[in-house]
Amino acid sequence: MKKFFFTLALTVASLTLFAQNFDVFVTHMNEYTRRYGNTEIAGLYNNYYGVPESTLNLYYSDFGNNWGNVALGLELSGIFGIPMPDVFGIYREGVSNGQGWGVMAKRYGIKPGSAAFHRMKNTLGKSHRDWGGIFGDYGKTKNPRVAGRGGYIFDTGVVKSKGGKADKRFEKQVRKMNKNNNKRGKR
Repeated sequence: MKKFFFTLALTVASLTLFAQNFDVFVTHMNEYTRRYGNTEIAGLYNNYYGVPESTLNLYYSDFGNNWGNVALGLELSGIFGIPMPDVFGIYREGVSNGQGWGVMAKRYGIKPGSAAFHRMKNTLGKSHRDWGGIFGDYGKTKNPRVAGRGGYIFDTGVVKSKGGKADKRFEKQVRKMNKNNNKRGKR
């Protein structure tokens, strides 16, 4: 019986940490963006992710007028290799059930504490650090090109960054999960 409660407590703690990673990213992005207008933020996101500003403004509206959620959605699109409309659908589904962003990682088989979880956490951590520097530089220069990471959008709507080191095993795992999710969706 003690083993059961210990396992249950460990699972709850892991899921809480899982959700906190997303919440911290969104909260900090919202703190960074609070000082700037939507046009400035869309310009920065355009330079960082390579997504047209008009599309970013639609995402902003879709994600509840929250630039932090837009950034996290774009990051997860790249991590999981799924188009932004699908990211929004999964996000909306999670929010309506009170689950938020954690439902997306869970759906794609990312378990708290797993190697895939740590890779995702490291990717988000790097982006988080990048954005801290970008907004610091932008505050001094007001030049949106400080965010020039040079991302691009595939025909499928998946957002990926250019030139970053890709973890082949992680990408393979994401492709496998996407394939499995597609099979489930066709039933």
